[in-house]
Amino acid sequence: MGQIVGVSRGGPPPGHPGRYTGVNASRAAPVHQVDQHYTAEEVAKLLNVQKSWVYEHRGELGGIKLSSGCVRYPESKIIRRLQSVSRQG
Repeated sequence: MGQIVGVSRGGPPPGHPGRYTGVNASRAAPVHQVDQHYTAEEVAKLLNVQKSWVYEHRGELGGIKLSSGCVRYPESKIIRRLQSVSRQG
């Protein structure tokens, strides 16, 4: 399986030292990596399982319910799941 890639938004994010020039660049706050989030359908394809399995394992996969019928899954939890399955198999 290839690396999961997020969507590029163009240019360094706000707060990134590369976004600033001059003296203030050294004072920029460190940037924290933000997870890409995926739909249940996308996660099902990545894990090669049914979408219903993804919903049943929402807690284990770190699913975040945004509204009725809208759940998103963070990339870091999906990667951990893939790593744990590869270690077991």
